[in-house]
Amino acid sequence: MLDQPGGLAASLNDFNLLSCFDALRRDEPWVVGYWGMDHEGGRKLAQRLVRDPKFRESVASVFELAADELPALIRATIGPALTQPGKRVWVPGDWGFNSGALDDLPEAT
Repeated sequence: MLDQPGGLAASLNDFNLLSCFDALRRDEPWVVGYWGMDHEGGRKLAQRLVRDPKFRESVASVFELAADELPALIRATIGPALTQPGKRVWVPGDWGFNSGALDDLPEAT
């Protein structure tokens, strides 16, 4: 079940990516980014946020944010927190951050 595309692991990665985003917005000192361990971690979520306006609006409403700004805001919030100085997202494992999810989100303009 964990290895199946779109299975439990993908859902947990998506939830963890959004949880990291919310925790960083709330100024948590650090968060664990399990979604970053896998190259595909959070990628389908990121792609869907860009492509699907209704889904993006639904997710943005949870955070009380404008839907059109959400994808770039996720990238702008999480991206800098992955590197030193100011690293606040810890990705378990010796290999470090591996996900391509942030690459699928637009940069803030």
